[in-house]
Amino acid sequence: MKRPSFQFYPADLLSDSSAMAMPNECLGMYWKLLCHDWINDGIPNDNKIIMRLVGFDWTDFQGNQRENEDYDTCLSYILDKFIGHPSKKGFLTNPRLLSERKKQDDFYEEKSKFGKEGAKKRWNKAESGNGSAIVQPSLKNGSAIVFSLFFALNPLC
Repeated sequence: MKRPSFQFYPADLLSDSSAMAMPNECLGMYWKLLCHDWINDGIPNDNKIIMRLVGFDWTDFQGNQRENEDYDTCLSYILDKFIGHPSKKGFLTNPRLLSERKKQDDFYEEKSKFGKEGAKKRWNKAESGNGSAIVQPSLKNGSAIVFSLFFALNPLC
């Protein structure tokens, strides 16, 4: 099932001291990975791929070559927020997104179950003869039939 979005509560982010301790660059990378994790149900457990996904640049904004320390620092902040994916070997996921996926799956499963039960009650009335999916004329929409017949019998109107 494709999930188009997940709940985001700003207070949860702002009260998360480990996220607030991240340098802004790392926080932006973390958000990119959360989005990638949500869309793809996990991120590859490969540091080089992770850093490519977040767009780590080996030069700073002034064009100077960055040190390996910058790379390692960003990775350490980011990887603290992810765990091994429980059902996809070689992938990581964020624990909060994992629980959000479960919540959404449970919600959609419940709604689907109720929808199927409702459809069954509505359309499985073969024994009483009232199970037609085609709208039958009734007094409520009878005026539309009279209106149609009038124009069919009086083509000049």
